[in-house]
Amino acid sequence: MLDDKRGWGVEILGPEDEKALWVKVLKAPFPPYLETVSDPLGDYIVLMSLKFDGLSSAGDVQTTAKEMLPLLSVSMRQLHQTKPMRIGASIEFVAGCSPRRHHFIALEASGIVLGGGPIEVVHTDAEGNIIEPDPMPSAAQRWMQVAGASPNIAAGMAYIDGTPGWLEIYKAYEVLKDLPSSTAIGDDVNRLTQTANTMDNRHSPLTKKGGTPHRYPMNLHEAKCLIVRWLDAAVKDALGE
Repeated sequence: MLDDKRGWGVEILGPEDEKALWVKVLKAPFPPYLETVSDPLGDYIVLMSLKFDGLSSAGDVQTTAKEMLPLLSVSMRQLHQTKPMRIGASIEFVAGCSPRRHHFIALEASGIVLGGGPIEVVHTDAEGNIIEPDPMPSAAQRWMQVAGASPNIAAGMAYIDGTPGWLEIYKAYEVLKDLPSSTAIGDDVNRLTQTANTMDNRHSPLTKKGGTPHRYPMNLHEAKCLIVRWLDAAVKDALGE
């Protein structure tokens, strides 16, 4: 029960339809997850995370949430095709009392959306009855779990946030290239690096004099999708899936 909680969370702001998608994907008990708080002025959703444990002030919660939300937005956008959300008030939970809202100026989020929505698979038995699956973390929650323990995966997620250019794509490649799961990406890695290294609009570390363009160069959308597949493979490898 929320009335029995102690600690902190942070309010998540955004369009109602998008908030519904976030609530659907980020379920308890797997962190980070969302809970709905009832309030006389209207219900709101709160992001709960182990990263808030032990924090002592609303300002510390805001700082931690601002570091965390971009990575969560990347995982939600790439895996579940949702739009970015914004940080609202820090929420203080005190046992036996209503949650206390500590208001700050919310920062606007930006980025691109690949489209669509989370896919839900329904299983039925021979009689057509719906079989409720065992609870398990969503793909976005698994990404966040691994990102918390792997600086390379966290950096790769950060580099593809929003609308990355070739420099960001190449930096994502550099932090992912030594992970064991890199072999799952196959020959597309050569297409990515060769395309990046022969772009007309060059930036260090992409510049390579006399570089030969790949026969089938990648465009930025393909390159970003490759990094997303690579991140997903790296997460599954880290979790032993």
